Amino acid sequence: MGWVAAGLTLSSFACSDMLRLRVLALAANAAFASYGWHAGLVPVLALHLALAPVNAWRIAQLLRVRLSPRVFKPPLLCKPAQPARHPGSL
Repeated sequence: MGWVAAGLTLSSFACSDMLRLRVLALAANAAFASYGWHAGLVPVLALHLALAPVNAWRIAQLLRVRLSPRVFKPPLLCKPAQPARHPGSL
């Protein structure tokens, strides 16, 4: 199971499509959680149980955008950079 999980993770790094990447990452989370459970590796199990909902949430966001009937612009996480203003300039 560990090799399957590693292969899924490696495959996700080769993806150029974000939805496919997240689906592979979620599958890797499930495989690593199973591996961690059966091998008694609590840190591996805990990490991938924590990452799985993050990947599921991101998949839901991507699907919402792709299936939206209107053009959807996702919110910016940071404000765009503004040009520097010098004293006395308008």
